[in-house]
Amino acid sequence: MSVLSDLGLHLRVAGAVLLCLAASHLVLPRAMGWNVELRGVSLLTRQVSYVHAYFIGLLCAMFGLVAALFPSDLLARDPLVAPILVGAVAVWGSRLVVQLFVFDSSLWRGRALTVAGHLAFVALWSYLTLVFAWALFRHLS
Repeated sequence: MSVLSDLGLHLRVAGAVLLCLAASHLVLPRAMGWNVELRGVSLLTRQVSYVHAYFIGLLCAMFGLVAALFPSDLLARDPLVAPILVGAVAVWGSRLVVQLFVFDSSLWRGRALTVAGHLAFVALWSYLTLVFAWALFRHLS
């Protein structure tokens, strides 16, 4: 079996990537300067931003742990697998759509580093969506 066709390996890689993404949420507010950026908004909006970052990080950690540590379980014929995989495809597919169509291109266009970041996120969300969709397709067939 080649590396490209090893779904279990891709699930482990996706899981490791998601765990790194989860860890990045620990420093995200500081790295993005939220203490300054959110100073002018209401307390509720500021707190919702931090809480949402926490829960997105938690979601990344949960999907990451399952994919990294239990790839064979995600490939099993268990009735709980399909809803988990549908959820993963929905989350990462939606995140890809947001990256492509919601974020204003003025946020990244015209600067090499931000263009590279945008393209890296398009690749990341595409990869995660494809890996979990591949697992779902395999589960349903």
